[in-house]
Amino acid sequence: MSDQWPTVPDGELERGGWRLADRTRERLFELPRVTVDGHTRLYEEPSVGEQFGIDEPLCFFFATRLAFQPELPGGASRLVEPMIRTRARSQFLGDLRERGFLDLQYRTDDDFRTADGHAGQLTTVRGRCRVGDRTLDATGWLAVWQNETFFVAGGGYPNIDTERNYREELLNLLRNVR
Repeated sequence: MSDQWPTVPDGELERGGWRLADRTRERLFELPRVTVDGHTRLYEEPSVGEQFGIDEPLCFFFATRLAFQPELPGGASRLVEPMIRTRARSQFLGDLRERGFLDLQYRTDDDFRTADGHAGQLTTVRGRCRVGDRTLDATGWLAVWQNETFFVAGGGYPNIDTERNYREELLNLLRNVR
């Protein structure tokens, strides 16, 4: 595969004011005779932070495409999928904590579907996040699915009273990663 970067819904990101904050390629882990690299695009949406008078963006979205070297042989993806899901969830919970999310509780369901019909697993994380001197309820989403390779996408936001529906917006972004 020549382009290892995940394809994201650029038009929706632009309309929503999301800004590319980082683009990374890193070795995520190694299996016997196989290395796994992640190619990640991280976006942040600053308007919620601005509402509270802070420079830190409180809403984020990321998309990662995994690359295996050498490529996994047919059928092997079913063997590594539970490990990928577990590692992705652990990393995501750690990322949420680094962003100030507290008291995290999560639930995982196997009912996630991408816009192009691929089935995956969706983890919903509920907690709280620090916003200046306040603490607000917050939500995070993590999706893991397979389409030729594995994809991991997620994000989080504080639950605030606004006309903008961050829940639907973030879920739509997740469903449209390729």
